[in-house]
Amino acid sequence: MHEKQILKTLHAQKGEYVSSDNLASKMGISNAQLSDEIQKLQNDGYRIDSSSERGYRLIKTTNRLLPYEIQLNLTTKYIGQEIYHYSEVDSTNNVAKELAEKGAVEGTIVIAESQR
Repeated sequence: MHEKQILKTLHAQKGEYVSSDNLASKMGISNAQLSDEIQKLQNDGYRIDSSSERGYRLIKTTNRLLPYEIQLNLTTKYIGQEIYHYSEVDSTNNVAKELAEKGAVEGTIVIAESQR
């Protein structure tokens, strides 16, 4: 839920630690919730170091194609403002067509880890 904001903050610190209290406060969540969000990011392949005294720091980004990782570096007005991510689909083009028929916004991106 807060992954994009957490990543944006950690990326901006360029490998320096961000205190848990400051990060949780910035996100408007508790330290326990922050810990859960960090765990989700780690499960997605991010290497995030944690220290009870210093906080969190980003060591390495994931090699997976994830929506919030893509959006961190986008400077476009339309492309990628909406990103749909799937583990597996028959065809990303078919999914994109279905979304367009349902009124998806211009520039919507459909990505999948694999296609059958």
